Amino acid sequence: LNANKGIYIYPDIRIGFKAVLDYLDFFFKATGGDNRNSYSSLKDRNHFFTPFQAFLGPVTENTVTQYDVELGLSGNAGGRFFYKASAGYASYEKRPYSAMAVYGYGSENLFFPLVTYRNSTAFHSDISLRWLSRSINADANVRIENATFEDNAAVGGFTPALVRGDISFTYNYKKRVYAGVSAGFSSVSDGNFLPYTKTDSDSTPVLSSLVAVSVPAWVDLGLHAEYLFSKKVSFWIEVGNLLDMNIIRIPPYTTGGISAVAGICVNL
Repeated sequence: LNANKGIYIYPDIRIGFKAVLDYLDFFFKATGGDNRNSYSSLKDRNHFFTPFQAFLGPVTENTVTQYDVELGLSGNAGGRFFYKASAGYASYEKRPYSAMAVYGYGSENLFFPLVTYRNSTAFHSDISLRWLSRSINADANVRIENATFEDNAAVGGFTPALVRGDISFTYNYKKRVYAGVSAGFSSVSDGNFLPYTKTDSDSTPVLSSLVAVSVPAWVDLGLHAEYLFSKKVSFWIEVGNLLDMNIIRIPPYTTGGISAVAGICVNL
C-alpha cells in the first residue's frame, strides 16, 4: 500500500473464537485501508484547526494504513462487569500528527499549531472496563501507544502520549439523583518544534534546526452531578480540572484553572 500510487488492495482478516459462550471471546484482526482526512475530521481532532496550520504541505492528505495486526479478548462476568483488551502493531503512511512552529522576533515569541503528515509505525494496546448495576456505572479506558516516525519532516511533530485515557464513576439514588467523579489523563508527549527568527521587521524569517520539546503529563480531575425533576427535565453541573493543572491536549494550546459549567436538560 502506498499513499501516492493509489493502490487499493489491503488486508481484511478477522477471526473470532468463543471460548465461553456469551462470556469470553478471543479475536484476531489484520486490517488496512485508505482514509481521506477531511477538513471536518481534522476539526474533530483539533477544535482550533485552520487551513493555515498546514502551510508547509497540503491541508488534507490521504492516510494509508498499510497493515494493523491486532490480538485481543472481550467478555463479561455476571452481566455486570464488561471488559475488552487488545494489543497490536500498525504501519501508516501520511498519518496526521500535531506539530508546532515558533516565530521569534526580538524578545517576543509567537506560537503556531500545525498539522503534519508522517510515515510511522506504532505498537498499540487498548483496555476498556465497565461496571453496570442498578445504582453504579463505572468506566475505564486506557490507550497505550508507542509511535515512531519513519521519515524526516521539516516541521517535526509530536508523537502521541505513551499512556492516555479516562475514568468515570457515577452513583445514582433511585435514578433521580446522580453524582460522580471523572478523570482524563495523559503521560508525557515528546516532539520538536520549528523555530523561525527575524532580525528586524523587514527581514525574511530564517528557519533554524528543529528543537526538541516535551508536553508535560496531566490529569483532568472532575466532579459531576444531575438532578431529575421529572423524566423530561433535569439540572446538571460539572466541575473540571480540580487539580488546577496546565493541560495541553493539542500543542501549544493550554487549558488552566478550575472550570465549572451548569445547565438544564429538557427532553421533548
